[in-house]
Amino acid sequence: MASNSQQQRLDFLQALAGNRRDPELDKVKLFPSHIAVRRMPSIVSQFLQLLSSTNSWPDPPFTDIPQCRGLSDYADGLLTEALGPCPAGIHEEVCNIHVSDSYTSEALVTRPAPVTSLSPGPLIVLFHPGGFFLGSPAKLAMYARPLAKLFNASVLCPSYRFAPEHAFPTGVEDAWATLKWAASHASEIGADPERGFLVGGISSGANFAVALTRRAVETGLQPSLTGTWAPIFMGLNEREAVPDAYRPLWASHEQHGDALVIDGPKAATMWEYYKPVITSPLFNPLASPFEKIGAMPKMFLQVAGHDMFRDDGLILAYALQDHGVEVKLEMYPGVCHSFWVFAPDLTLSKRFISDIVGGFAWLLGVSVESLDYGWEMAIAMPAFKIADT
Repeated sequence: MASNSQQQRLDFLQALAGNRRDPELDKVKLFPSHIAVRRMPSIVSQFLQLLSSTNSWPDPPFTDIPQCRGLSDYADGLLTEALGPCPAGIHEEVCNIHVSDSYTSEALVTRPAPVTSLSPGPLIVLFHPGGFFLGSPAKLAMYARPLAKLFNASVLCPSYRFAPEHAFPTGVEDAWATLKWAASHASEIGADPERGFLVGGISSGANFAVALTRRAVETGLQPSLTGTWAPIFMGLNEREAVPDAYRPLWASHEQHGDALVIDGPKAATMWEYYKPVITSPLFNPLASPFEKIGAMPKMFLQVAGHDMFRDDGLILAYALQDHGVEVKLEMYPGVCHSFWVFAPDLTLSKRFISDIVGGFAWLLGVSVESLDYGWEMAIAMPAFKIADT
C-alpha cells in the first residue's frame, strides 16, 4: 500500500497526465527537414526560409547526424549573432582545457571584466544540451552572461566529445575532467568557490551535472560543490533504471512518447548513439548503491509536464527529498522538452526563464531583492533577424 506521501505523488502524476498540451504550442511548427548538409553555406537559404515562417523550426530526424549537427551549429551561430557583444562589465573568452592526450576541451568563459573592482565571485560550470551527440557551449551564452552579471560569477561552459563516435562514458568523463580543472583553477578565471561552486546543464547537460554531482560527493572533490541546476533532466531511460520504490511513478516515457521536440523514436536513436549503462552512476544518478545520497548539495530542478523525461526529473527530486537533500522543484504543465526555446512567448516560457534566475539565487543563498532591477527578464531568448539571401 502506498504511503500518504507516495499516494500524493501518484495523485499528482495522475493529474499531470490529464493535463492537455498547452494550446499555444500548437502554433509552433516543427517541419520535417531534408536539407542536405555538406557545407554550411549550402543550408543557409533553406534554413532561413524555414525560420522566416512564423514560429517554424526545421525538425530533422536524429538518424541524420550531419544534418542535425549542421543545423545545430548554424542555429548557434544565429544565436551568437543575435546576442551581440558582451554587455558592459562582462568579459568572454575561450579557454583550452587539456582533458587527455587525444582531446582538449574548448570552454567558453564568461566573467566580470578583470578591470572591475569587485572581489572574486561564485564559480558556475554549465554543460550544454544536444542529446549527447551535438551542440556547443554557444548554446549557453544567453544564460552565462546574465548569471555573470547578476551574481558576479565566473561561468565556465566546456565542450565535450559526442556520441556515437565517442559513446558513454567518454562525454561525461570529459565533463568530469573540466569540472576538476575548474575546481583547481578557479582563481585563474576570477572565481572563488568559497562563495559558491555550482554545476548545471540543460537536458543531456543536466544528466552530466547530476551524475558529476554524485561523483564529486563520492570522491570528495575539493572545493566541494554547493549546488546543482538540472532543467529537463534525463537519466532514467528505462523502468529498470528506476529504484523499486519509485517505479510506480515512472509513466511519462509511455504517456508522452509522441511529444513534440523529442518523441519515442528520437529518444531511442539518442540512446542507441550514447549507449549508456543504467547501472552506472555516471549515467543514472540513482543507481545502487548510493550510500552518500544524503550528502548531495541542494538541487534546483525544472520539469516540463508534456516531456517524455518528465518523470526522470520528478523521481530524482523525490528520491533526493526522501534522503534529506534540499530540492527546489518547478513544474511547467502542458509543455514539451525545450519549450522555452521553441515557444519563447509562452507565459510558461517567460516564467521558466525568470525561475532560472530565482533558482540560482536560491542555490547561492542570495535574495532576489538584492539583484539588479529587472532581474526577472535578465535572461531572454534573443529574436533572430532573418536576412534575405
